[in-house]
Amino acid sequence: MVTIEIDGKSYQAEAGQMLIELTDNNGIDIPRFCYHKKLSVAAKHVLPLLWMG
Repeated sequence: MVTIEIDGKSYQAEAGQMLIELTDNNGIDIPRFCYHKKLSVAAKHVLPLLWMG
């Protein structure tokens, strides 16, 4: 286990756990573009960003 401090509050994380998973599990919203827990690491970085306006 490792301890990570976010906004002055400490959180316990498993070794190797992704920060985005830790924050999701603790109700901390971090905007993200290329993360989805069902995609592999390689697949997460080929999603296109589109601006509709």
